[in-house]
Amino acid sequence: MGDRNLCPSFELIPLSTEAKNNTSSGYKLQPGITVYAQSARRNSVCDWPLMDFFIEWRPDEDFDCYYEASVNDRILDDSCEQAFQMRGRMFTYAAQLMDCQHRLFVFAVDMFGSYARLYRFDPSCIVVSDLIEYQRDPQLLDQFFARYSALSRVQRGYDPTVTPATNAEKVLFWAHVKEYLERAKKENLRTHPDVVVGKDEYSKSLRCKP
Repeated sequence: MGDRNLCPSFELIPLSTEAKNNTSSGYKLQPGITVYAQSARRNSVCDWPLMDFFIEWRPDEDFDCYYEASVNDRILDDSCEQAFQMRGRMFTYAAQLMDCQHRLFVFAVDMFGSYARLYRFDPSCIVVSDLIEYQRDPQLLDQFFARYSALSRVQRGYDPTVTPATNAEKVLFWAHVKEYLERAKKENLRTHPDVVVGKDEYSKSLRCKP
């Protein structure tokens, strides 16, 4: 990426620059480049609950997940093992990100050789762009990053109906948890392990859904 500020207000982290020094996260799913808002307080190079979107990169053009059947028709390429594996990675990354956040949709960039494709994932479908020959003409990819930087959180796919709990709601929540634990103890009810670990640890267990 060089010194160019492709995505203002965001931080692009190549996995290779931090992976060796950040092995404590425990994540095995790690895209080639992870992207975070500069205000995000990430704990590692691959912090799924805070990641805004991801970029995957491979040096070989055989990793393209699709082939152009016609001008307006893109077909999944099952004839190439590299393409099959890359498609699985892209889909898995998107599912992981949406599972760890309240998102309605997620953007992603897939780069292979001198080409790239843009993705938009949501629970119902995947939208895939035409091939972008970014090494010959980087303008389209530059425009994507610049325009993404100008989007609001809602336009980037964050669910606007989900907001942080107020102090009153937090107090009410923990009151119900305490009441349930006391009743479960008296009546010898089965409880989920996440409920009985205590307030602080239970809060940590909810980190994937802040």
